Amino acid sequence: MLKDMTLNKNLRKYKVDPKLVINYLHINCVRHYGIYKAILTANSQYLLKDGVWMSILNASLNVCVINWCELFGSNASQSHWSNHSFIENLSEQVLPKLDLPYDKWLVVHDDIKTYRDKISAHMEINKWDTLINHLDLGMQVLYKSFDFLHHDSVVDLDLEEKFSESFDEMSRIINASLI
Repeated sequence: MLKDMTLNKNLRKYKVDPKLVINYLHINCVRHYGIYKAILTANSQYLLKDGVWMSILNASLNVCVINWCELFGSNASQSHWSNHSFIENLSEQVLPKLDLPYDKWLVVHDDIKTYRDKISAHMEINKWDTLINHLDLGMQVLYKSFDFLHHDSVVDLDLEEKFSESFDEMSRIINASLI
């Protein structure tokens, strides 16, 4: 216990560039989204009945949703997009690039946040069958917001490429396990 308290105290001493944390949340979200989609896409009855694969599927979805909500869920979160200068106005800068009307954004946002609140972060037993219907569109918003994060930067990161890497790697693992 004393060791944990010392570690936490030491971590607070270090100043971390918020952009680094925001990058991490974007990339980690995309990697878990890729794993989740690869398992879903495999569409194997074996995978969907196997406890280990279902655990990986659910864990990947939950991490993806929680990371997404760190970026877009609540203004109170220190990592929320509105607390950083790389996007001044989501509805004016990001949503139009996706032809996503603000009222539709509110539906996407509510869908993902509700899933987080009812399943990922605070499992409500009577809501265990809650579906997430707008994650793909929410991820498109994440990709575009990342572009704004790096629009004036020399960082050459493509989140859709990171998604493909995770998706392809998990697909290889799945295929090898089915042999």
